[in-house]
Amino acid sequence: MLPIDRLKSLVVPLLVLVGVNLVAVAWRAIPPQNELVAQDASWEALEPLAAGADVRHQLLQGGQWGQPAEKPADQDAAADAESKGAAGSSEAAVQALSKHIQRQLQGIIRRGGWVLLFAQPTETDGNPPLPLELRSGDVLPDTPWQIGQIWADRVQLVQQGHDPLIVPLYPVAESVTEL
Repeated sequence: MLPIDRLKSLVVPLLVLVGVNLVAVAWRAIPPQNELVAQDASWEALEPLAAGADVRHQLLQGGQWGQPAEKPADQDAAADAESKGAAGSSEAAVQALSKHIQRQLQGIIRRGGWVLLFAQPTETDGNPPLPLELRSGDVLPDTPWQIGQIWADRVQLVQQGHDPLIVPLYPVAESVTEL
């Protein structure tokens, strides 16, 4: 058996530790003041922002990613050229198709092969629509062209009666000569 002096030296710190923990539990059990409750309620009342899937328009408007198109008539002319196929020169058709694809392209992923993610025009139930997945062999939306081979930066388009076109998916930077 332990002498009482030794027993006191062990029990007293243990009682102090238990007492401090009881005070902490009692402190947390006291309900918060009204102003703290009001602050918590104001945070709960904030609505989360609906994140859009495509932010390219915002980046263009903010000047962080190129310049926005100045004339919408040019876009309509490009869309007409796309729908007619390669009526003009193949370079003009490639440029028109490239612009058409760039307007709708949301991304390129690799899922067993390269897949183009295209924006769908309609929303469902107020939620942003899932992107349309286009693979080799699918028809390019709003054009008579069929997708041939897909690479990470370009796509081959084929159409019966026309030569295959290699269309760059991203704008090519203009060459700048330094002085």
